[in-house]
Amino acid sequence: MRSAKMCKVSRRGVAAGRAEGKSLCARLAPSSGAQGSNGIQRRKRRPRMDKHEQEFRLRGAGNRVDEGGRLMRFAGIDIGAERHMVAVLDEQGEVLCRSSPVGEDATGYARLFELLGSPDDCLVALEATGHYWRNLFVALIAKDYVVAVLNPLRTARFAEEELRRTKTDAIDALGIARFAQQKRP
Repeated sequence: MRSAKMCKVSRRGVAAGRAEGKSLCARLAPSSGAQGSNGIQRRKRRPRMDKHEQEFRLRGAGNRVDEGGRLMRFAGIDIGAERHMVAVLDEQGEVLCRSSPVGEDATGYARLFELLGSPDDCLVALEATGHYWRNLFVALIAKDYVVAVLNPLRTARFAEEELRRTKTDAIDALGIARFAQQKRP
């Protein structure tokens, strides 16, 4: 084993020493933990997941898992200036409520809450379209719904993956609900 006196770093620097074929013995002590292929230590708390394993985890702090055995419902809302389109799916992707228009007023919101049902087992996903989504977002949060505000580009890319060619408000609402059901944002 080399001692610290035998290791010599030239004044020209480490790179110059390596260029001349000299090696450095900067680390004399053995490694104290398990290292990955790149030399960075891994945490030992949780084993790495094999790429063939399938593990379902909800992301984010606001997601709730229903322990009562009831099925989750996923609502997709396509935002508009004067009216919104709402579609609701269950966990298997079956349509519970076809795309229905609701107005941007008190009676429209009352109809929306009637279509959505109980906030306990419902995830509402809506696109952040301009400033039109903000009033609806505040109304949903006030009624204790779990709300995911999505980037419209992300839902558009999801629609492209499903090879959807037509674009209407009713189809967009159903697509947002499918996005929420599959991706669980």
